[in-house]
Amino acid sequence: MSKGFFIDETKCTGCKACVVTCKDKCGIDAGMNLRTVTTEERGSFPFVRVCFHSRSCHNCKNPACVENCPTGAMNHDNDLKIVRVDTERCIGCGTCAKVCPFGAPTIDESAKKCKKCDFCYDLIKKGKNPACVDVCNARALDFGELDDLKVKYASAKSVGGETKASTLIIKK
Repeated sequence: MSKGFFIDETKCTGCKACVVTCKDKCGIDAGMNLRTVTTEERGSFPFVRVCFHSRSCHNCKNPACVENCPTGAMNHDNDLKIVRVDTERCIGCGTCAKVCPFGAPTIDESAKKCKKCDFCYDLIKKGKNPACVDVCNARALDFGELDDLKVKYASAKSVGGETKASTLIIKK
């Protein structure tokens, strides 16, 4: 089975608590994010609204980052089926970042290594949620087995694409 995220954009308030928590937990420097929240304005006066989009790695079933990594540093973990980066093998070439259609991998210029969301691997191995899920005050994020999320959030749509992303979204 594949693990994935559920994002309810109708609930997201754009507070970026998920972004800050991720940075704190992973020790990420300013200017780099493994989870992002972007803002989109829609409509025209007087019917203007703001939408927020929270994104991280989509844990694709056919990940372009894994298929194109020249050293094999990007891989599917055999245990939990999470796309992860082996920093010992990573040479920081940036191929993974260039080929990912979602922009999930990023290159840490100071370490010359790839970094990407690994769903808080250490936490999920203990049966816990990723840190971003538990900190979300609006309860716009959830995490689990993709098949279970599809049942729990039947109206959610898959991100889709050739890579077969494991993220479900309810869009605003």
